[in-house]
Amino acid sequence: EITQLKAQLAEYENQETSSQTSQESSYSNLTTKIAQKKQELANLRDTTRKPTKFLRKEIELLEKLQQLAHKVSELEEKEANYRQQISQKEQTISQKQGQIEHQITQLKEQKDTFQKSADYLRETLRGTEKSLEDIKRELAESQTQNQTNEQTYQQSLEQKEEVLRQRNEAFRVLQERNVGLQANLTKASEEISQLSQWISQLESASVAGDAFVNLKGELAKSQQAVIDLQEQLSAKQPKNYWW
Repeated sequence: EITQLKAQLAEYENQETSSQTSQESSYSNLTTKIAQKKQELANLRDTTRKPTKFLRKEIELLEKLQQLAHKVSELEEKEANYRQQISQKEQTISQKQGQIEHQITQLKEQKDTFQKSADYLRETLRGTEKSLEDIKRELAESQTQNQTNEQTYQQSLEQKEEVLRQRNEAFRVLQERNVGLQANLTKASEEISQLSQWISQLESASVAGDAFVNLKGELAKSQQAVIDLQEQLSAKQPKNYWW
C-alpha cells in the first residue's frame, strides 16, 4: 500500500512539474505581453490621439493576471514543499513501521521463548512438588516404622527386665539354699575335726579294738559327706546375671 501511494505521489509530482513548467512559460509570455502592451500604449500616446482607455484597462487586467499567476506559482511552490514534507514524513513513517514490525517480530520471538521457559519451569515445579510429596510420604512411613520399632524395643526391654527379675529371684533362692548347705558343711567339718582328734588320741594310746575301727569308718563317711556337700554347693552356685 505504501509503495502504491509512493508511485501515485511520484506520478502526481511529475504532473505538477509539467504543469508548473507550462505555467512558468505562460507567466513569461504574460510578462512579455504586458511589456508589449505598455510599449504599444506609449507609442499611441506619442504618435496618435486615439483613446487609450481600453488598452490601459487591458494592461491593468494583464498585470492583475500576472499577480494572480505569481500568487498561484507561490502557492504551487508551497504545495510542492508540503508534498515533499509529506513524502519525507511518509518515508519516516514507513521506516518506523518497518522498525515496529521488526520489534513486533522480536517481541513475538521473545514471547515464544518466555512461554517455553514458563512451560519448562511449570513442569519442573510439578516434578519438585511430586518429589516433595514422595519425601513427605516416606517420612511419614519412616516415623510410623520408628514408632513401631520403639514400641517393639520397649516391649522387648520389659520382657528382658521381667526375665532378669525372675533370674534375680532364682538367684536369691539359690543363695538361701547355699547358706543352708554352707551351714551343713561347716557342721560336718566340725564333726570331722572332732573325729580326727579322737582318732589321733586313740592312735596315740595304741588302743586296739572295734571302737577304733568304727570311729575310723565314721570319719570316712563324714569326709565323704563333706565332699558330697561341696559338690552340691559347687553345682548349685548361681550365676550373676548382672554381668
